[in-house]
Amino acid sequence: FPPVAAAWWPLLPSSKRVVELLLSGELVDAKSALEAGIVNRVVPDATLQEETEKTLKSLAKSSAVVLAHTKRALSVPLRQIFLKSLEEIERLYLGELMRTHDAEEGLKAFLEKRKPQWRDA
Repeated sequence: FPPVAAAWWPLLPSSKRVVELLLSGELVDAKSALEAGIVNRVVPDATLQEETEKTLKSLAKSSAVVLAHTKRALSVPLRQIFLKSLEEIERLYLGELMRTHDAEEGLKAFLEKRKPQWRDA
């Protein structure tokens, strides 16, 4: 599992879908990321520049210093929760999971492009 995603998922609005993505190993395309609340918006490549400029123009109507402080203020609780969670998840991932046969087998199978042979129960 991706440790950073595991620390971040509870902070997302549709965390059940994120849990499904983490457990299934499913690759996340733009539509899935949008549905899971990982991204706010998806636009076609052809309109990316135009959509970016519209967003920037909208933001430019506000005070830059107010926007910067708002962004900082909003990130404080999330950052604290994230960092605390990440420490525990790192311990679990590196200290426990990565010491198992299945973790080693999963990595080897991925590199060798074959199906893993799971052993740990």
